Amino acid sequence: MNIITFQPELRPELPDVFASKDYREFRATLVEIPLKWDRLYLS
Repeated sequence: MNIITFQPELRPELPDVFASKDYREFRATLVEIPLKWDRLYLS
């Protein structure tokens, strides 16, 4: 059995992601849920 060593120079560099659109939309949905819940069940 051959062991393959870790070779960081062959690993592609990943780009930095700062506040992607998907994250902002998902976060907005999570923030909105309690507000809708309150309006539905406390009215």
